[in-house]
Amino acid sequence: MSRIPTAAGRDPSGARGVLSVLAWNSSGAIVGTVLQLCYTAYTARLVPPGAYGAYAVSSTLMTLLGPLAFLGLGTYLLRAERLTRQTVRSAWKVSAATGVLCCAAVQGVTPLCVAAWHLPTAGPLLRLAGLQFLVQPAAAVAVAALRRLGHGRFSALTELLGGVCGTVTAAALLALGWNPYALAVSSALSAVYTLALSAPRLARAAAEDGPPVPFRSMLGLSSAFAGYSLIQLLTLSAPIWAVTRALGATAAGQLSRASLTCALPGDMLFHSLHRAVTPTLARRNGDGLPLGPAVRDVLSAASALSFIAFGALAGVGPAALRLLLGPGWETACALVPVLAVGAAFSMLYSVCCVVDEVRKVMHRLLRIQLAVTSMTVATAVAAATARDLTLTATAVAVGTGVGHLLQLRSWQRDGLCRPRALLRPYLVHAAVGTALCASGLAGASLSKTPVAATCCSVLGMVPVALFCLALRRRMPLYMLAARRGLVSP
Repeated sequence: MSRIPTAAGRDPSGARGVLSVLAWNSSGAIVGTVLQLCYTAYTARLVPPGAYGAYAVSSTLMTLLGPLAFLGLGTYLLRAERLTRQTVRSAWKVSAATGVLCCAAVQGVTPLCVAAWHLPTAGPLLRLAGLQFLVQPAAAVAVAALRRLGHGRFSALTELLGGVCGTVTAAALLALGWNPYALAVSSALSAVYTLALSAPRLARAAAEDGPPVPFRSMLGLSSAFAGYSLIQLLTLSAPIWAVTRALGATAAGQLSRASLTCALPGDMLFHSLHRAVTPTLARRNGDGLPLGPAVRDVLSAASALSFIAFGALAGVGPAALRLLLGPGWETACALVPVLAVGAAFSMLYSVCCVVDEVRKVMHRLLRIQLAVTSMTVATAVAAATARDLTLTATAVAVGTGVGHLLQLRSWQRDGLCRPRALLRPYLVHAAVGTALCASGLAGASLSKTPVAATCCSVLGMVPVALFCLALRRRMPLYMLAARRGLVSP
């Protein structure tokens, strides 16, 4: 089967091609994350915890309607074994229709949500945030199609510029006094800019001609992706809903700020890895090649990104968040280590979900996700009823940890990957992450001022980092890179 040519005329399916795409995606995501952190620091000093809690709870409705608006079209395009002009046109039309319907749905259910949450200030925030659905699905289709056609660098730059312009515009509106309502239009503004930048390039991008693509054939698999994503997002929304009902909007604001601290790097790492490996896994699956070796390598790398990165975040996060947010957010700072553990397990679980999506085992994905949802909701409700915010923050870690064990068990039955092959990478990377966390927290305890505590936390992790550098040739991640020819053995 012929391959879709890339912008550079090379096949991106090899390890170096994946690394190049990952580098561009990661670079853009890092810059975007830094900008988002600056925006967070800015808004934390303008928007009080109670108002931010109302915004955070309102955002959960946008998150839940997202899968219905996007209908899994981005995933559908990324994993398409053959992407044609007709496929892109059909995706455009579907995204326009679903976006309008979801925008109308937000306006209709706003009074019900306000009454359920007992938050009158959430009404205007919901109505404004709903406008994002008029442009976000179309922007996602354009970027996903370009990325699948090999325009990875342009896609990364487009998303970065769109996010920068949207965030800067929202910050300007806050400065002009549109507080907190400017928070609700940031996503819509970013989507407008992204669509304006990507649509002309997509119109000129090289793609194969093919037969017409009926909406029904596209919606079948895409709807399965959307339904699965909806259940995932219900799981993530459960803790903040439970906290809002039991502890109020201020506690929800604290939990949301802490969650954002872990979600920003988590999204950056996961989406970069997802966009780099999904097309490669899809090609291997389409060509009938075994997925087992590639899956083991992907999970080994994902365990390093998860445990090491979030271990470092758990160590430096509390002190850094105090510096970032300023006074009034001490509860959020204390929640960071707990949420970092949940983010690490969520990363591994989500990467495994990508593999099962490529394999098209949607029924199994759904069953495991229902188990994750049940565990998360039960933990969140029990903890919030006991009025324990810290225990509520562990709900995601409990749910996704159980889900990942179920995934590995199902893969063992299929003969795809034996858990024993992943035991050493998991244990080694988890040990490094734990050491980074402990040394960072110990360093932060030496000072009470946010700046000094942050510096001491980073310095406390330096001995662990140097020790790992000295033994890098024994690290599973380094051994994987050497085996793939990405570093010298």
